[in-house]
Amino acid sequence: MEAIHIDLPIFHSPTEAFGHFSGEIEVVHMPQVNQPFPWPKHWLSAHSALFQEQSNQVWGITPWESPPAKQHVAMFGVVCANRSEARSLSKHIELVSGIAFWEHEPPEFTDAERS
Repeated sequence: MEAIHIDLPIFHSPTEAFGHFSGEIEVVHMPQVNQPFPWPKHWLSAHSALFQEQSNQVWGITPWESPPAKQHVAMFGVVCANRSEARSLSKHIELVSGIAFWEHEPPEFTDAERS
């Protein structure tokens, strides 16, 4: 197993981000740019078709200076059909990875509206 640090965006449409994951995971082998990402098997216990459809996710790889991870892997992101699917996927990844999900605020809310 190889420890890596990932940045994985989750989209609720092809053009709108729902949120992202950023943290350390273990994979069976080091990912390669423009190659299918080696999704951890336990991640595939739900949403496996979604992961398999979008397996070519590696955007860039750079050295990571925080052991045990040796590489930082930036991902293109997983595109879901809607907010409900994105929320379900995000909860699943949180559960199986132990990484907190950072949900983006919907763009329709402004600072003034939040106050």
